[in-house]
Amino acid sequence: MASLPVVPFSGSSGATVGAGSILGWERNGFAINPAALHPRSMSVSASGYSPYGLDGIDVGEMTASWDGFRMGTSLTYRGMYDAEGGSASAYQLQESILLIRGFTSGLVVRYQSEEGRGSFDGGAGLLWRMFSFFTVGGVVETLPMPWGHTLKSAVGVDAGGTLYGAYAWRVCIENNYNVAEGMDWRYGATLQLHSLLSIYSGWSPRVQTMALGIRFGMGNWEGFSSIRRHLTLGTTSIQGLQWQHEMKP
Repeated sequence: MASLPVVPFSGSSGATVGAGSILGWERNGFAINPAALHPRSMSVSASGYSPYGLDGIDVGEMTASWDGFRMGTSLTYRGMYDAEGGSASAYQLQESILLIRGFTSGLVVRYQSEEGRGSFDGGAGLLWRMFSFFTVGGVVETLPMPWGHTLKSAVGVDAGGTLYGAYAWRVCIENNYNVAEGMDWRYGATLQLHSLLSIYSGWSPRVQTMALGIRFGMGNWEGFSSIRRHLTLGTTSIQGLQWQHEMKP
């Protein structure tokens, strides 16, 4: 059975090959920056896919989060199952805190289990959002490997603005590094056409994958759908749904 994937795929992450996950583009999901914080909100999301359309292998994820004005908590479950009875799962707990205006930090603890073997890992993240048009983020965490744990670091920047006073855009670049896999550059972009409709795209040269997707909503509900195309392995379709509620001060 294949190993449980660690690249984020909930929400916009599915359409950016994980780009933006270090910069707080998504509040919910596995392997995102634990410093991500959406003050005075609560949400629940679910998403899933079959890798490259393979029959009998399914990956699913569920996240619940609650954010006050200065502090937030999220709990995520990710599981992978195949038709032959094999399974792998992971649980993730994140705690975020607003230190000063525009500057948040966070801690994450994860437990992963695969074929009867379990391991813990964790990390810390920072986000700096002093200006609406610019964000800087960074994460340092441990990753479980067959021989033990290895250290992973990730940094990213993004920039954005508005077009014609009606459309919002944002682009980002991130670098993920660990000893086992080397550097993984990720590039992402988003264009908000309407308050209820956004388009996302992403590219990761190292994993030879490009992606495209949309996010659409109505009231407190949002749906997201994306396609990832690997150069040789083929196409993966990712679907998900999120409910979010903004709390009054």
